Amino acid sequence: MVNIHREQKYLEQEYHQEIEGVYEGDTPPSPIAAYIKNIAEKVRRTLNPDQIEQKTNDYYLTEEEAKIIEDLFPKGVDAKIEQRTTGDCYFLAVYYLIKNHPLGAKILADMVEKKENSWLVRPPNLNPIEIQEQEIKAHQTILPGVKQEAVKGQFGDRLFERAFGRYRKKYGEQETKKTLAVLNGGYPAEAFLFFLIDVAAMLYAGNYGMPLKLDARQSNEVIHMLEEFARRPYQIMLTASSVGKSDGTYVDNKQRIYGNHAYAIVRVDTNAKTVTLVNPHNTKNARFTISYDEFLSYFSVINGVTLNQKQISKKFKGIEFDIDVKPGLYGEKLEPHSKYVYKISKKGIKITAGGNKQDITIECFAEGDEDADYVRISFKNNKGVETAIVLAKNEEQTIGRNHFDYLPDTVSREHIKIKYLGKNQLVVEDLGSTNGTIVNPEEKIIRPNYDYIFNLRKQKIKIYLFIEELVFEEKENEEIAVKNMANGGREIAILRKGEARVFGRNQEGIINQRLISSAHAEITNLGGGKIMVRDLKSRNGTFFRIEN
Repeated sequence: MVNIHREQKYLEQEYHQEIEGVYEGDTPPSPIAAYIKNIAEKVRRTLNPDQIEQKTNDYYLTEEEAKIIEDLFPKGVDAKIEQRTTGDCYFLAVYYLIKNHPLGAKILADMVEKKENSWLVRPPNLNPIEIQEQEIKAHQTILPGVKQEAVKGQFGDRLFERAFGRYRKKYGEQETKKTLAVLNGGYPAEAFLFFLIDVAAMLYAGNYGMPLKLDARQSNEVIHMLEEFARRPYQIMLTASSVGKSDGTYVDNKQRIYGNHAYAIVRVDTNAKTVTLVNPHNTKNARFTISYDEFLSYFSVINGVTLNQKQISKKFKGIEFDIDVKPGLYGEKLEPHSKYVYKISKKGIKITAGGNKQDITIECFAEGDEDADYVRISFKNNKGVETAIVLAKNEEQTIGRNHFDYLPDTVSREHIKIKYLGKNQLVVEDLGSTNGTIVNPEEKIIRPNYDYIFNLRKQKIKIYLFIEELVFEEKENEEIAVKNMANGGREIAILRKGEARVFGRNQEGIINQRLISSAHAEITNLGGGKIMVRDLKSRNGTFFRIEN
């Protein structure tokens, strides 16, 4: 593994210059900084394939579309947004889902055209809306002395918000009102139609103002919709509207859910029976998870869409995108008959099949950094018999005893299917095998804003703040020492029982500060030798490794 700190120190000494703004700035300030940034990207691909895979929303763009997205969203299309004083939470909840979908950048770029001093926004099946650049301001005076603020974000965010307001003015017969004033109050269905009417069908359940749990039929329908979303997160987009009044009060005891407010649904865990939502007030930090029962108590309506594969293929000719896939899952058994998409590099990924003994390990490598013409797949059984396969774009291979008779009995006859999509993307599907399939079993990714609990008395745990390796030692009085192996094993913190601490770039003893977020991860000493770790939506990710 490349030691970024060592490389950076060497290069600074060699060229006698400081490296400033390497990771935060838009343009590397020097060739040396560009070299270090390239090293960081290589390490990111090595350690963090899951987060690289989740940011595939620019891989489907043409050169012209990529330039448009760069102009509109210089910080990235999926950068955070914050609702201000305009009452358009219903629009921003939908907009957030589109921006974070793998096809989101493609959908947005397809809607706009740059003119000399203006932008044309073309909602599907509607006339273009021309927005002058001078109109895109942070606020608008809607009444004498009364200013209303636009969304806090990038130029592209304010452009689409303003275009949606102009759309409502024209088709809602509100031409006399200011654009931001027109946005106050509405329904997510309007925003879904504005962006996706030509490629999606609408979903709806509930009655505004009435908790879903009061109607057993509606409750069952909503749970079914949520669990369908869990199975097909790239095909279905969902928002939820809460009960209560629009007076700034909360409807839950933990004060996370505003009354009469729209939220984006971003994850459903069918095993834990929980729903994770994002609040448009701050899409970076305002994320929370509640149980099914709480969801049915605090929300009244679900609005959403289901994307149509044929219509997407017709609209975006020349791209291969399967909406019936899920983001890659690492270190856990894949759900049978579900398709998972992975972004791979030359280092590749490892797939184990055949039970706890891991009788075969399938290694998949891409022959190129960004858009390999083919991938190599190789595996061997526990007796050393090896097979190598080359898959070109859109080719697939099923692995099992029906296809390779020398595989052990722990591998099912039809165990796993692997397909290469191109753009270094691989789809892996367990075909209902007896003993399951796991991708990259040795190293696991801590999902942002989820609590992971580890028992130090039973396992040796290593936590990685990107490339900073932290180890833990239990001391007297149930205190836990935190040591940074990237800093020679230096003890950087002592956690008392019940103490929680946020670790980030400003933590004493952290070496690679430019790669660590200011609030990277929170670690809590639960007592009894147990720790709880939560990634705080860090930029480069948090990982763990268990050694028995």
